Amino acid sequence: MLTTIFSLIGAILIIHAGYSANHFKHLLISMNLHEKSTNIPIDIIIESLVGFAIILIGQIYQLKLIPALHSPDRLSKTIDEAFNRSEYSTYTNRQRFIYKRIHS
Repeated sequence: MLTTIFSLIGAILIIHAGYSANHFKHLLISMNLHEKSTNIPIDIIIESLVGFAIILIGQIYQLKLIPALHSPDRLSKTIDEAFNRSEYSTYTNRQRFIYKRIHS
């Protein structure tokens, strides 16, 4: 629910920034200033960046990419135990061949 609200607010901000940029462009054309000034006003840029950041925060929260670092199960473990992933464990390596070569 919270991610939907964040995404909706961010999308509204981005759509409004696009509308404002289009309106600014048409104002420049109507006043015959479009050759002189081509920069978009800073408030439109900030509004679009804030909208993007709000959408990004909502999506990260939805995907749960930010783990709960202060959860009780992580506090009782060491860093190696808490962040160890079994899919990256390698059980076959060259140790047995090196051991045989050294001790034979």
